[in-house]
Amino acid sequence: MKNVEKLSLRKPARLLVAALLSITLVALFITHTASTAQAADARDFKPGNIISDANFYNGNAMTAAEVQNFLNATVKGGKCTIGQPGRKPGDPAVWGGPTKFASNCLNGYKQTTTSEQANAYCSAYVGAKNETAAQIITKVGKACGISQRVLLIMLEKEQSLVTDEWPTVAQFNKAMGYACPDSGPGNSANCDENFYGFFNQVYSAAWQYQFYKKNPGRYRYKAYQTNSIQWHPNVSCGTSQVYIENAATAALYIYTPYRPNQAALNAQWGTGNSCSTYGNRNFFMFYSKWFGSPTGYDVAPELASFYRAEGSERGVYGTPISEPRRINGYLVQDFSTGTLYWSKASGAAGVNGAIRTFYNNAGGPSSYLGLPVGAETLSNGVSKQEFQNGTAYRSQVTGTSVVQGGIRNLYNKQGGPTSQIGLPIGV
Repeated sequence: MKNVEKLSLRKPARLLVAALLSITLVALFITHTASTAQAADARDFKPGNIISDANFYNGNAMTAAEVQNFLNATVKGGKCTIGQPGRKPGDPAVWGGPTKFASNCLNGYKQTTTSEQANAYCSAYVGAKNETAAQIITKVGKACGISQRVLLIMLEKEQSLVTDEWPTVAQFNKAMGYACPDSGPGNSANCDENFYGFFNQVYSAAWQYQFYKKNPGRYRYKAYQTNSIQWHPNVSCGTSQVYIENAATAALYIYTPYRPNQAALNAQWGTGNSCSTYGNRNFFMFYSKWFGSPTGYDVAPELASFYRAEGSERGVYGTPISEPRRINGYLVQDFSTGTLYWSKASGAAGVNGAIRTFYNNAGGPSSYLGLPVGAETLSNGVSKQEFQNGTAYRSQVTGTSVVQGGIRNLYNKQGGPTSQIGLPIGV
């Protein structure tokens, strides 16, 4: 789309104050949004972990139909008021100065998109005529590996586009706040017109987020280390020390390089004080309100070392999808592609895939197998999982089978699946 070096030098540093035209408009925007907010709580904001990498870099978070349904339901009052008396497309209006209404709201917006070649940060994007905003958001998310949820939130926190029932042309031109650095008089946003346009903004911002991740040395804020982060563009407001826990949180700070102060967090959806900024706070709040916790669930401490070795590094168990639970002396936590267990007797272990299904159908830890021991292994097309009271084997030919007791000991002495006996059949 654009050459890498040019894009990499465009650091879109945005916060809510700079996204709109004055602090008065900021307060109006926040009040407009807050009327329907219920579940989000700014007190849960963690400066070092605003959102998990799993949630941020999930390019398959939503389908085009899901995005469209979300937009239809989220536009204020469920309708677009452009076209009603006094709100005609292209008519001048006073909204922070002379401007023009767009042709439609985001849920009805369409644009002919250009094709973008595959590059180091995004796969190829095949352009088409009259693509809906939902299609653009979904396709860009898939191509660049950025969650459609993240893109929706960026559209809202930067230009109120998701909920606005009478957006302006300018809002679509600056949809993601891309190439709109905090510079100029009073930290006003001086946007580069070369990056105007809805598709241009969405694709460029998604591309940039991947660029941040793959080129961490080029930017001020870095994951897995302590960073000095300003509270506000006004340097007299001071800085804070934040240990950034993941690439996604670092990307948010690079894009919007300020941390909300306590006054901003205490205000929830409202305004704080003269040193308050709102961009990253509002990202967290919108995600929490619309999609649940942006950081997901924490891995239980007893499982953390095992998960880091087997789950997060090799991707075996996916991301946590439940709180850890203690049942009858053992701990269990569900993940997107597996389940992890821990007890004093067996230590940390996990089951996944077809053996997990077999194990659950048998009754899990309360079955004759007991708790799993260690991780599932794969060798020569055969999966193996040790349990307290048996060993499970799985292959495409034999399915899942178990050996236990004295037969288990004898089978192992003979060489297990590699012996002349071969794989077990049945339980």
